[in-house]
Amino acid sequence: MKRLLPLFVTVACLGLFSCKKEAINNIPVQIRVQNLSSYTIQSVTIVSATKDQPYQQQYNYGSLGSNQTSTYLEQGIVYSMPTCKFQVNGQWKEFVPRCQMGLKELTAGRYTLKITTDALGNISYPEFTKD
Repeated sequence: MKRLLPLFVTVACLGLFSCKKEAINNIPVQIRVQNLSSYTIQSVTIVSATKDQPYQQQYNYGSLGSNQTSTYLEQGIVYSMPTCKFQVNGQWKEFVPRCQMGLKELTAGRYTLKITTDALGNISYPEFTKD
């Protein structure tokens, strides 16, 4: 009986850790958008990828007033600097990373994309943070 106790503890620990790893891998990528500018931005959209159609999935966050933050939306494959587009004063603006090479796929969790723009829609480099 004394010899079986260490074996039982080992098996129980292996089962516990493998369940935690599986649960962590099933958490989706969730992103919200924060408008840090003093202007309202409309039709805020993040473009991400799916396994079958790279850069075809679009997630619309609606309009965000000055210093307003959206709710989280579950997304597909998102890279460390996603393509985002929106309207400022009726003009469409789009931020597309110059090069996708070297960008890492986001791991599961919650993130905030912080956008700063002026009245003309000139975008400062969006900041992406893990919450």
